[in-house]
Amino acid sequence: MTGFWRRLLLGGADGPELVQGPLTLRAPHLEDYTAWRAVKERDRAWLQPMQPRWHPDHLEKDSYHRRLARFASADRRGAARTFHLFAEPDGRFVGFCQLAPIQYGPAQIGTLGYWVAKPEWGQGFATHAVTAVCEMAFGTLGLHRIEAHCLPRNKPSARVLEKAGFACEGRLKGFLEINGEREDHLLYAKVA
Repeated sequence: MTGFWRRLLLGGADGPELVQGPLTLRAPHLEDYTAWRAVKERDRAWLQPMQPRWHPDHLEKDSYHRRLARFASADRRGAARTFHLFAEPDGRFVGFCQLAPIQYGPAQIGTLGYWVAKPEWGQGFATHAVTAVCEMAFGTLGLHRIEAHCLPRNKPSARVLEKAGFACEGRLKGFLEINGEREDHLLYAKVA
């Protein structure tokens, strides 16, 4: 492993935990719901325009539990690695990062997605999370390529990817439905 990152493999259903300085990435837990919901509610005006339209029950506890069950199933199958982000020393919830889907065989590729709570911007959490997940993907998982997509208007996300060593490879026309509208995305990639 390069740099100052270290991996702590917890095993079991919890999956990997990544730790670096003030940031811990670990599998989401049911007990995270209150902190997750508080951040999503507070940052809704910023998050919603950058994400697929939220289902009416998106912030409800049952919906959160179903989402975590899907994440855990995909993680167990090797199709994803999903993390909640926590800042130390107080362990406050600051965001989310996921490598999904993961494809093995000839592709050996993963797609990265992430978000960080708006008040936490500028503290390096997104860059640390992206870097940690890339190191795990290239090291432990043996992937060859990681892709990430961001809206052209999301300049902070583009900066995070560039700082983490990603290069912009082009524009994907009408790539995803974001908040009810088909939107172009920039394709970023990093190769082992």
